[in-house]
Parts: sequence; C-alpha cells; structure tokens
Amino acid sequence: FQEKYIIPDILENWCNVQFETNPQSNFLDKLIYKGKIMYLMSQFLPHKNIETILRFSKSEFEECEESESVIWDGIISLDLLYSNYEREYHSFFNIDVCTRPISPDSPSRLGYYTGYKIIQNYMQNTDVSLLELMQNTNSQQILLNSKYKVILRPHPMSLKLSKKKIKSIKKKFLENYNFKLELDLPNFDSFLFS
Repeated sequence: FQEKYIIPDILENWCNVQFETNPQSNFLDKLIYKGKIMYLMSQFLPHKNIETILRFSKSEFEECEESESVIWDGIISLDLLYSNYEREYHSFFNIDVCTRPISPDSPSRLGYYTGYKIIQNYMQNTDVSLLELMQNTNSQQILLNSKYKVILRPHPMSLKLSKKKIKSIKKKFLENYNFKLELDLPNFDSFLFS
C-alpha cells in the first residue's frame, strides 16, 4: 500500500465499472482496454505523473521508455497478441514480481504501459474524442491506427481450419501499411527484422 496510488486506484476502479462492457476476449483486447483506461486517467489527473498512474517507480517507467520497442517485439515474437490464454500473459496486467515472458528484471503490468503508449499514439494520429475512444471496441483498428506495426503469423492449423477468417483478415487489413500477414511460416525474415 502506497499513499500516492490511492487516487489512481480509486479512479481506475471507477473507470472499470463505467466501461466494463468493453469486450476483452484476448491479449490485444485487454491491452487496448487497459491502455484506454490509463489514457483516460492521465486526462482526468493531469497533475499526476504517468508513472504514478501506471503504478511504476520513476526508474521503472524510464526503463520502459528505453525498452518500448523491445517490449513490443517480445509481445509479437511470443505470439501473445491474439492469445486467449490468460495464463500466458497474466503478469502483463496484474501485480507480480515481473512481467515474466519479457524479462525477470522487468516490472509487472507492462500491458498497462504498452496499452497506454498505443492509445497515446492513436489519439495523436486520429481526431477522436475521449468518449469516442472509450466507445470504440475494435482493438485491431485502434492498434493499426496507432501506427504500431503488426505481423500476424497464423498457426498452421488456423490456416487449415479458418480459411474464411484468414481471407477476411487479408481483405480487411492488407492495404494497411502497418499490417503484415505472414503465411509463409518457414520464412523467418520477419522474426529477424521486426
């Protein structure tokens, strides 16, 4: 318990009650949702440092800022973006000793930080109000409009069983220069250069 977190904790809980209808079926949905809540809180509490809102120490926040691309690359390379298995990403959104999949030296709740950064970029690259942001439940659209790079590598079984879905994704997002659908699984170039 730390006194500096009392107001952010109360506001986060209030926001969660107000916007709990936002679907969070996978890692990306939860990432975007938590980012929206943190961004909203930063607007409601302009006198609070963002590291306090995120529940980070100043040094932890600075480390995140320096490692933002490493964190994002870790999320992509661990294939977490569309994961439905919360046990794989529990420490990204809950208080723990670290965010295990990224590093034993990282702070926990890196999902809050990454989500906040995505929403911050989204708000800088679009002309939407806070209300429109909170009402938008299309996590994929928010991510792509934030200018983050997304590489989707479907599992071989998904390629076999979900041809219509893959075709729909391809049709919907392939024109977006921030999106890459990688169907050539033996090709590891994007692993090396992402």
